[in-house]
Amino acid sequence: MKTTDDSVAVASKGRKNNPEKTREDILQLFEHFLQLSSLRFDREPPVLDRQTSSNLMSHDWPGNVRELRNVAERFALGLPAFKQSGTVSENQSLGFAEAVEAFERSLLGDALQRSGG
Repeated sequence: MKTTDDSVAVASKGRKNNPEKTREDILQLFEHFLQLSSLRFDREPPVLDRQTSSNLMSHDWPGNVRELRNVAERFALGLPAFKQSGTVSENQSLGFAEAVEAFERSLLGDALQRSGG
């Protein structure tokens, strides 16, 4: 049985000469991985916002389907698709419950990244 990575590799074979077509596939692949991840985590798939779509399209994906799948898994869990630099400013201070939730999400995201899943 072929894995998802194998299926994607076969589906995208021959597209190296057409980067525009490959770019178009990114959102479709992301949506696919998002659906799979949402089912896996028993969650409703989150709505893909414009900023995340833009980040997905502008990110350099050097044939790295596994990274795209990991980003979809983080997004399905309610984590930011891409890590944001910086810290929370004073005018964005969080309450205790929100801070704990943000911390837990960060831990889950880091664990997913370290485990490759």
